[in-house]
Amino acid sequence: MRILILVAISFVPAYAGSAPLYAAPVQGIALVQTVDFEDTEELRGALLGAEQLGIRSRDEIAAALADEGIPGVPQYGVVLYRVLYKTVDHEGMLREASGAVAIPLTLDGPAPLLSYQHGSVSARRRVPSAQGFDLVSMGLSGSGYVTALPDYLGLGASDTFHPYVHAATLGTSVVDFLRATRLLCAQLDIPLSEQLFLVGYSEGGYATMAAHREIEAHHTDEFTVTASAPMAGPYNLSDVMVEQMLEDKPYPTPGYLPFTLVSYDRVYDLFDDLSDVLREPYANAVDSLFNGNYALREINEHLPSVPRDMLTDNFVAALREKTHPLQKALAENDVHNWAPVAPMRLFHCVDDDQVSFRNAEKALAAFQAHGADHVELAALEFGGHESCAPPALFLGKLWLDGFRAGQQAPMLQANIKIIKSGTF
Repeated sequence: MRILILVAISFVPAYAGSAPLYAAPVQGIALVQTVDFEDTEELRGALLGAEQLGIRSRDEIAAALADEGIPGVPQYGVVLYRVLYKTVDHEGMLREASGAVAIPLTLDGPAPLLSYQHGSVSARRRVPSAQGFDLVSMGLSGSGYVTALPDYLGLGASDTFHPYVHAATLGTSVVDFLRATRLLCAQLDIPLSEQLFLVGYSEGGYATMAAHREIEAHHTDEFTVTASAPMAGPYNLSDVMVEQMLEDKPYPTPGYLPFTLVSYDRVYDLFDDLSDVLREPYANAVDSLFNGNYALREINEHLPSVPRDMLTDNFVAALREKTHPLQKALAENDVHNWAPVAPMRLFHCVDDDQVSFRNAEKALAAFQAHGADHVELAALEFGGHESCAPPALFLGKLWLDGFRAGQQAPMLQANIKIIKSGTF
């Protein structure tokens, strides 16, 4: 069955109170798209709607970057859109999802497309499509990239749960948002070059690696990755992250552990009851804590500082012995057991206190073992997980800029380099 979809690309205010995400159009252009409901692949990436959130001039962007001490002078003003699109969940069912697209103004030629994957978020509204302009969207698009910023399933306008660190749905949600971004650019007469870049931090680093793999495994007829920069991601869930969660010491973000357990239980139906793996009062609390209304920092306040203290003794023993079904599910979601074709540079701080640096070391070793010869690791010294993000993103952008200019950066000596604070 074929159907003609007519959607208005309009301007409406951003989130305000309990107002719907997509209100009646105030001004806009008509977008017409023909799709086939008998073919899920034809619907994936369908552009359902877009609304302009605002415009920032070059001077406004320059002032915002300068206020944060970020070097560089923007070349363009930027317009930001909130976008609704179609993707699939873990069961292959079509779902609506959302994201933001930042587009440079007054382009003088085709622009490269870059997808930025955000870090761990548990509150639906703490995502690009709801937060509006930020330093990432202004900084990247102010320098000439058309920047796609997917919210992921279960966040933003998506009414399902967020499959946290679930490789398949993160990969497909990024791919489908790239499709929707291309459709939006075509409607707006924004020319795109053939270059495609992927970058993200924390869960976004994990999502970046998952998306790179998804594209090279299944979508080379549509996309060719120019280069990717995964940063500080939990690439090795089944080994490194399990060990880190079972350590007998305080951890800055204990909410990562129940977030993963709740997510994987919904995807894989692993537990008869959460009380089998979580002690009380946490077993009864986590469903309400992870209902999309609370930020991770709020959730952390209700959890013990040592994540292991949330877990039952039997569950801890099964994890140590690698006999629990969760172990298999985590192994299926490790994202480093393949060989990237396009260049990839991992960025990770050696003193990361939330996502161990060993994730990057093991990922590099696995890629090399699979024969990848265009992967390298930039080991950074900018403190912990939070403080490392700004310099990592800045250095990652500089690396990607070299490909954009046709001047690929040389491989790091022995695939690893220590970049110390104060060196940029």
